Amino acid sequence: MITSKRVRRTDQEAALVADWLAKDETHQALGLTIDDVFAPNTLLDLISDEKGPLIAVRTHLALRAAMQFRPESRIRIVKAMPDVLKWLQQEAKDTDCTEIIGRPAPKVENLLGRLGCQSFTGQVLGV
Repeated sequence: MITSKRVRRTDQEAALVADWLAKDETHQALGLTIDDVFAPNTLLDLISDEKGPLIAVRTHLALRAAMQFRPESRIRIVKAMPDVLKWLQQEAKDTDCTEIIGRPAPKVENLLGRLGCQSFTGQVLGV
């Protein structure tokens, strides 16, 4: 059985999470700091089992965007995409989101990369 506890920066458990982070080569290589763990609009929960603390889970409010393009308008879409991305960024800011997530088709992925979007590998769990 597991339990969870919401952790704030001033809680003593924050030091435990900072210690775990300092020992984690993957997150260190990504430049993740304890400041990132407690960034605005980020929640931290400490998951424990019967033997004690086990996992620190950071959750962020994100905007997940899915687009359907008008098939016969490829050139117009490419021209509009920089403004569409600016609009999405403002939508995310207006709703306190920390990031925008999308799963573009391969043809669109290249365009988005050229426009400054960063690719990532992840997993999706439905609710």
